[in-house]
Amino acid sequence: MEHNKQLYEHLFQAIWEQLGSGPARTEENGVFNIFKVLGIADKEVLICRLLGELLDPKGSHGSGAKPVSLFLEQLRIADRFSPDQIAKAHVVLEETIDRDRRIDLVLYLGNEVIPLEVKVWAGDQNKQLYDYYHYFAQARQRNGTFKINYLTPNGRSPSEISICDPAANQRLTSEQYQCVSFREDMDNWIRRILADCSPRVGIILQQFREVISDMCKEDNQLQNIREAIHLQEGALKKWEPGSAASHFDGQPDKRVVEDDPEGISACSLYI
Repeated sequence: MEHNKQLYEHLFQAIWEQLGSGPARTEENGVFNIFKVLGIADKEVLICRLLGELLDPKGSHGSGAKPVSLFLEQLRIADRFSPDQIAKAHVVLEETIDRDRRIDLVLYLGNEVIPLEVKVWAGDQNKQLYDYYHYFAQARQRNGTFKINYLTPNGRSPSEISICDPAANQRLTSEQYQCVSFREDMDNWIRRILADCSPRVGIILQQFREVISDMCKEDNQLQNIREAIHLQEGALKKWEPGSAASHFDGQPDKRVVEDDPEGISACSLYI
């Protein structure tokens, strides 16, 4: 137990170091940002409202169909839609599907649908993307050419629990969902909107780009922590009764050091 305690202490030390060594947040540099002042920079629902407003050709941004057209270009599907379809695009936020589940944002263009599930800090749910896909494929009678767009800070893949149905022994294929990132896709999209929007809208979008930048940095820090936890879990397994490593001699495990010297240095693991 004492050995395990030491390992967990090293883990929390690694977490603290990761959080402490991260880039300085924007507000610490004295830059006013309305999203952070109001405490909404990390609120997924409110972020989706902003995205939905930008995607609405009749939105208060005053740029008409230009933002949604640029969004379709960013997803590389703009050639599937006519200018008239794009001008008549319709956005639904938190559309309710079966069993009272809600998908964050759905963009309708003519007979086509573009569902967007946003994951900034919330975790995946069981069968989440799987259910979303089959809802639109069946209840909405789509022809199967659409994809569920999975939007995260750095474009990570959805977890297996989200894209699988264990009872049916089925899972979504990579042709049925698309990973989209705030870091590249959304930031590039907003940057292009900024090239031709009103100064009033431009101020807000510039501040939103700052939010995206901080969001992605924090997501990277969390990923480093996840990797540290994974490394610790591997170390703890070596302490299971009967394992060779359970005979602690106070020296670093040379095999682990050779396999991942940086990870050992970062977490100060001695097993």
